[in-house]
Amino acid sequence: MPHSEIKVLPAEKIMSIISYFTMGIFGLILCIISRLTRRRLRYFLMYNVKQSIIIGVILFLFGISVQLIFYLISLISFLDFIVALLNLILFFKIITFSSLGMSFSFFEICVISLLLYICTGVCLSKIYNVPYLTKLTQKTMQNYSQN
Repeated sequence: MPHSEIKVLPAEKIMSIISYFTMGIFGLILCIISRLTRRRLRYFLMYNVKQSIIIGVILFLFGISVQLIFYLISLISFLDFIVALLNLILFFKIITFSSLGMSFSFFEICVISLLLYICTGVCLSKIYNVPYLTKLTQKTMQNYSQN
């Protein structure tokens, strides 16, 4: 894990933040370009790119799992109320900005809060600890040298 003495370029911070808010898609494109041009991404950027991809994959798998579970539960007619209750808890829009045409569910607020927390660290050139996610990302970075 990089420490505060590593110099982080402003462009790396911007690319890291974009990668988080595109759920790793921008980071994946950076990795492909890096491979094609045979230029390594610096440690801080690569760490954040990998972490954003991991977050994107986890959220994708969570979404598919929730849909599958909701579908399977809804097949049992007397359990329909459980699907409705779970759907209400996870996805009911609790905050609405009608002038902007935006509304957010509890789940969306949690995801946005996580991304803002991580991106605050990026802006400060630090890697904030997120339980499980930080350890998983560090495992993928074990053989990646700091430069």
